Formats: sequence, structure tokens, C-alpha cells
Amino acid sequence: NRNNIIDHFEDIAFIDNEIANNHLIQMDMNLFAFTKAFVGMMELNYLQNKYKEIKKENYKISDFHDLILSDGIIPLIDIKKRLNKK
Repeated sequence: NRNNIIDHFEDIAFIDNEIANNHLIQMDMNLFAFTKAFVGMMELNYLQNKYKEIKKENYKISDFHDLILSDGIIPLIDIKKRLNKK
């Protein structure tokens, strides 16, 4: 139910009830917002797993963050290209 979703938002995003509720209202108005976010999350999860495969025992989450955040917002395809160069 809606209260469970709001509670979940509060837990994972460290936001208060009012902000969580506002996000849920925005999601209601944009039917595909969650789908876009979910696809993005799955893509980043894939990239992180690929990075782990490449780095093996040298894997550090901070290095992965540097890879994906060092140039600000860039398309996922460009991050994939960087990963393939590793």
C-alpha cells in the first residue's frame, strides 16, 4: 500500500515523510517514472558487476564511483565504453 511505499522511500533515501509522499505523488502523475528509474538502476547494477569481473580482487566501490561520476552526468553508453577499455 501507499504507506509501505512511503516508508520504503524514507528508509532508502533518508528523507522525511512529507518529501517521500511528494515523490510518490509525482510518480503517480508520471506513470513511467519508476520504469525509467528501474531501467537505470538495472543498467548501473550491470556496470558494477562488469567492473567487479574486470577488477576481481582489486575491486573497490570507490573506484567504480570514480569511473561513473568523474565527468558528471554522461550517457550510460559512454560509461560502458570506458568500462570496456579497462
